[in-house]
Amino acid sequence: MYSTNQFLESLYNKLQPEKKLADLNKEEFEKEKSIRIQKLKELFKLDELKELFDKDITYEIEDNFEEMSIQIDKYRVDAIDGLQFPVYHVKPEKPNGKKILFLHGHDDLGIMGALLERHDKVRYHKMIPLKLAKEGYDVYAPEFIGLGEAHYNDFPKGSEKASGCLPNSNFLTLLGFSIGGFRVYQAIRTLDFLNKSGIDDKLTVFGISGGGMTAQHLLPLDDRIENGIVACYANTYADSILAKDHCSCNYVPGLLRLGDSYEMLALAAPKKLFTVNGKADRGFPKAGSEKAFEYLEKVYANLGVSHNYTGRLIEGRHEIDEEAIISWLNHNVL
Repeated sequence: MYSTNQFLESLYNKLQPEKKLADLNKEEFEKEKSIRIQKLKELFKLDELKELFDKDITYEIEDNFEEMSIQIDKYRVDAIDGLQFPVYHVKPEKPNGKKILFLHGHDDLGIMGALLERHDKVRYHKMIPLKLAKEGYDVYAPEFIGLGEAHYNDFPKGSEKASGCLPNSNFLTLLGFSIGGFRVYQAIRTLDFLNKSGIDDKLTVFGISGGGMTAQHLLPLDDRIENGIVACYANTYADSILAKDHCSCNYVPGLLRLGDSYEMLALAAPKKLFTVNGKADRGFPKAGSEKAFEYLEKVYANLGVSHNYTGRLIEGRHEIDEEAIISWLNHNVL
C-alpha cells in the first residue's frame, strides 16, 4: 500500500525533458544539443572545478615497464591542484598515427586491471589497451580518482565498495560536486596534459563500464574527442542503474532531468560512435541495450549520418569483444 515504486516511476517520466532528441530535425537538434551541453557543464560544475583546481601542468615519467612485449610509460601528472594522478602511455612498436584516450572501469587495481593478465572475476578489460597497441594505436590511460592507486586510504582495496568510489563520492557530494562529474573533469585535464606534452591530434575516447559513463559525457563536452566507443554502458537508466545496485559514481544528482542515458549519448552526434554491450550483461541488460541502440540509430538517421553510428550486441556478459572493437576502429578512425 505504501510502496514507493509507482511514485518513483512517475517521476522518472515526469521530470525528463519533453523534447526528445530523436524527434528533432537537424536545426532543432543542434539548438537543443547546445542547451543541454551547457546544462551538463553546470550539472558537473566544470567551470567551478576549473576555477578551483586548474594549475599549470607539470609531469614526469615515473616508471617504464613491459607487458606483452609492449612498452608502457607511467607519467605522474600534476594538473589538478592538490591531486596528482598517473597517466599511462601504452606505446605501439609500429605506430599507425592514431591515438586513443582509454577510460577504465571499476577494478580494485584501477588501470592496472586493464594492463595485467587477470584470472579472477575482474577480467572484463581483457588487456585491451595492449591489444590496441599491437594494432598500432597509441593508448593514453589515466587512473580515475577512487580506483587503484587513487583509492581512499582508510578503505582497504579488494571490493567495489571499498575501492574508494564510495568515500570519494560522499566527500564530493557533501561539497556540492559528484564523482561522476569530477572524473569528466579529470579526463579533460588528461587531454590538457596530452596537449602540453605536444599531442594536438584529435583522439578517439574508449570507455568501458564506469569509464563508459565518463566517455558518454566527454564526447559532447570536448571537441578534442573526434570519435567514441562506449562499451558495457549504453542502456536506459530504468533497465540498468535504477534496476539493481550499482556503484555510487553512477548517481549524479539531477542527471536524469537532462534525459535518459541514451539521450546523453545522442548528444555526441554527429561524431562517430560505437556502442557495444553483452547480451547476457546483468547490470546493463539486453532489453535496455536494444532500446538505447534503436534510439541512437534514429537520432543519427534524422541527422543524415546513419553511417556514423553502430550499435552491437555481442555474446557474453559484462565484457568486451576485442575483435569487434579493433575492427570498428580500423574501419572508422581515419
